[in-house]
Amino acid sequence: MTHPLKPTLPWAAVRDRVCAVNAPLAEALDALDPPKRLHFSVEDFVYGQTLKPGALGLVLDGAIERVLKSPVAWVSKQLIRAGGLIGHTVEETLSCAHTRHYAGARSVLMLPTIGNFACHQGLQQAYRVTRPAPKGLREQAAIFAELAAKSQTPWRTTVLRFSPSWQKALGAQDPAWLALQHLIIAPKQAAFTQWQHQQLWHYLLSVIQAERHLKPNPYLIDTLHHLLSLMAAYTPGLAPASDESALPLHTLQQAYMESYRLEDYAPVIMQPAYLSDTPIYYSLQFPLLERFSPKASGKASLLSQLRELSYLLKIIWPRLLSQEWATPSALNDLFGHVKTQLFHIRGDEGALIAPTAQLADLDLRFTQSLKDQTRAFPISSSFLKACVQIEKTSR
Repeated sequence: MTHPLKPTLPWAAVRDRVCAVNAPLAEALDALDPPKRLHFSVEDFVYGQTLKPGALGLVLDGAIERVLKSPVAWVSKQLIRAGGLIGHTVEETLSCAHTRHYAGARSVLMLPTIGNFACHQGLQQAYRVTRPAPKGLREQAAIFAELAAKSQTPWRTTVLRFSPSWQKALGAQDPAWLALQHLIIAPKQAAFTQWQHQQLWHYLLSVIQAERHLKPNPYLIDTLHHLLSLMAAYTPGLAPASDESALPLHTLQQAYMESYRLEDYAPVIMQPAYLSDTPIYYSLQFPLLERFSPKASGKASLLSQLRELSYLLKIIWPRLLSQEWATPSALNDLFGHVKTQLFHIRGDEGALIAPTAQLADLDLRFTQSLKDQTRAFPISSSFLKACVQIEKTSR
């Protein structure tokens, strides 16, 4: 349920909050000095709550994750943080019935195993959780949402809604509106540019496969396409959560330490994150693929899949960045300063696959999520058994 603070609010009443998260938008609205008929409302959503994007909105606090959800797939499309715009006005023109918007990060998981039935009963008693213990990584998010909703201090996402009257006004053929119109159309323009780049590398990957007579597992080619989207920061990967900006981190960690009795391992929670100055991760155990061809016949081990993926990267990567392509600059700008490292629980030096244990030293976020440093790195995590680290290199 939504909780509007006021039915309608004038621009003057919300200006400071907008300026705090999106100064260019506030400047454009200041220039218009919107009349009273162009008003706003403010809505709060508890963590995990689904919401309708509406015509136009601005995230004032918290975050919203946009996903494609179906019985056979879960795709994290976008994480919109404070200052970001949401709504049909700024999203892709073509929508899908599978699209969902959630308050807070929803593609989340805890690295240590939390499926113990007896320990889960502690959560059920302390928080009156109704869901059973999770059998897999994908089932954890719904439990997190239930825990957060029953917390004494619920985590919330706050959205500023533009009233319906704004929709017509935004189509005004008036130079005074250009600055605002450009800000609102910018996300769609960026999405179109991303689509063009994706079509380019999809084509080039097909050319390289044909040139080298490669016949890889189609599922791993889909994985490679997804990794390229992560490298370009077009799609969020996952990273250790370190603050409360996208989820109620402290509430969830406390619940599992005190009520679930998670004693040995640090309750590291992975959340959606775009590639920036810190690494992001993708796990074969937690697929988020938008394209998912059937896996090759026979049950390939995680290590054998990583070996094939390592081989594909070794062959394809230098060709993808080759100067012989007609328009190499776009791909070099996206991928020229990005590197990958594959990890497996045992590792494979010959295939350039590092053992998972090294992550504790390579990325301190895995061990610094708690002030209590006595808890161990969750080396046996299902997520970390077969994963890819994506990291920027120095320019």
